Amino acid sequence: MARLITFLSFAIYLSSSIYADQGGVREVRSWADGQWAVVDVKTVTGTVVIVSSVIGREIDFEERNRFAVFEGETVYNHRQKLSVLKTPVSGFQSAVFLKLSDDQYGVQVTFRNELGIQHRLLRIKKHDELVRMRNYLVSTEKLMCGEISEYLKSI
Repeated sequence: MARLITFLSFAIYLSSSIYADQGGVREVRSWADGQWAVVDVKTVTGTVVIVSSVIGREIDFEERNRFAVFEGETVYNHRQKLSVLKTPVSGFQSAVFLKLSDDQYGVQVTFRNELGIQHRLLRIKKHDELVRMRNYLVSTEKLMCGEISEYLKSI
């Protein structure tokens, strides 16, 4: 029964428009374990934003582990209301914060899967979320260095 539903969903998809809502192309991509997803493929342009000097230009694999970001919800980040940083990214390689051409913000995440190196854009809904991300990264770094009391007094 599940295969029939999958086939019907795929057939309905193929009969619909193949262009994404905001330009680009909508494609069916295969993922691990025989699963597939319908994704919008488009070119994204933007300017790199350095959220904090703690991470610099990008979040690399080591920083991802140190700050518990892009791992899903963990005991380290569960109190933070930062949905973008809590988004689990399997095969994570790096992430770059961008100011997009439409004056929105996003994070371009690079990851590796069975198809090779892939990129995914996670949109940041509100500008103040960038400030909260910066505060999370800085306070976590200070906590690891034992300097949290001085940092808390300064804010």
